[in-house]
Amino acid sequence: MCGFIGRLNSSPPTRSLESGLPFLARRGPDSNQVRATADGRVEFLHARLAIVDRSVGAHQPLVDAEAGVMVAFVGEIYNYEELRRELADYPFRTKSDTEVLLAGYVRHGIRWMERLRGMFAVGIADDRRRKLFLLRDPVGKKPLFVGRWKDGVYFGTTLLAMVSGTAKPVPLDLTRLDDWWRDGHFPAGTAALANTEPLPPGEVWEFDWDGQRVSRERCEPPITPSTPPRTVTEATEQLKHLLTQALRRRLDNNPKPIALMSGGVDSSVAAALLVRQGYDCVGVTMKLFEDGADLPDRPCCSLDATSDARRVAERLGIPHYVLNMVDH
Repeated sequence: MCGFIGRLNSSPPTRSLESGLPFLARRGPDSNQVRATADGRVEFLHARLAIVDRSVGAHQPLVDAEAGVMVAFVGEIYNYEELRRELADYPFRTKSDTEVLLAGYVRHGIRWMERLRGMFAVGIADDRRRKLFLLRDPVGKKPLFVGRWKDGVYFGTTLLAMVSGTAKPVPLDLTRLDDWWRDGHFPAGTAALANTEPLPPGEVWEFDWDGQRVSRERCEPPITPSTPPRTVTEATEQLKHLLTQALRRRLDNNPKPIALMSGGVDSSVAAALLVRQGYDCVGVTMKLFEDGADLPDRPCCSLDATSDARRVAERLGIPHYVLNMVDH
């Protein structure tokens, strides 16, 4: 969860950024805060769902006043404890993964973000260098949009919240409506609003204080060369190792995980690995449609995965619950 919006003002703002809060607050019930750089040029509004370090001191946007740097972040950094140990000379005030991002930038600059392993969207305002950086994880799990509108550059994780922060009209991109009606979604690399686009996964965009994008680069972990497996057994062991490693990284702060089970291969493998690693987990299946519900172009397609998921849970020896959303 969590969410943030922000703007780089080209003129004195005529509407508070908090106007976007009704469309953002549901993503972060624990804290809603607006902060700005010392000259007021860049503003962030962050809605926080507190998970890593729930203290008030970890509420965002997070600021290093001495360095003149402000950070807004959504997502999770799986290797933040390892990175924190490497930044031991930084005067940490919280135990949050957000402050690890702040410390890494202050100490080493934007290229340090290649060290991150996780899912994230990040905004960094550097008051002294008069730079704004926007960064998105390499897989693209967390959204991040940029709008070049009449009163400045707007950015954030939710379009409705962004457009609510400006007093100027922002029209729809009418050239994309055919895509929407035909496919039910906008094509990758596009957005519903004019002069607006999503940041591609794994990129960092740099803006100057006048709102001009001055660089656009890849920012992702380097690929570590590995020897291809020579047999099916080696391939199986390598895949098992990679899946187990990915699972452990995601559960550093979750000793009692919930396995969302559909009865399919991917969720069943994840649940099996949880059990084999000794986690005290339960299985949950979300029932979203009535039995036998039809989908467009897929008549008579049953979307009830309850029975398959229950059989997997019984095989693994874990409790299984059904969250019936049909009746809510």
